[in-house]
Amino acid sequence: MRILVLFIASIIPALSQQGAGKLYGTRDPLTCTSSTEPARGAPSAAQAALYVRCSIEKKSGDYLMLTEDVKVEIAKSRPFQPHSDILPDGDTTLPVYPIRGTLRRYTCNQESGYLKNIGKNCLVWLEPKASGVCYKTTFGDWKCSMSDSSPIKSYNQPPPAQ
Repeated sequence: MRILVLFIASIIPALSQQGAGKLYGTRDPLTCTSSTEPARGAPSAAQAALYVRCSIEKKSGDYLMLTEDVKVEIAKSRPFQPHSDILPDGDTTLPVYPIRGTLRRYTCNQESGYLKNIGKNCLVWLEPKASGVCYKTTFGDWKCSMSDSSPIKSYNQPPPAQ
């Protein structure tokens, strides 16, 4: 039993995203330590932008997903709509807040001298007409996401600055 505990404890730091940006020549993904504010009412535009970033930024397989220039507007609330809202963990008793805005989404590969992609290892999606929702989960956490159905893609772009 003691060996199992030591093994599990030794892999926990490997699961962390700290230092993930180094191989991609960029910063680490943003991680939200808490997503419960505000306890009541709508999130502010700044909170919604932060929650959008936290939903997107992560290491996924061989890719690093990042965002920049996230700007969000929040509309007045509306009731949860069971036939069109696909929010598997959403609290259906609480309102949903439509959002819209802009963002720059990065999907980056690791930098490689062999592939000659150093400083140009990202696909950038400019999303000037993004829309989505913010909602509370059944655990009381906020989730916000938005995307643009017609993003402007630019290949072989530099990653965000460190």
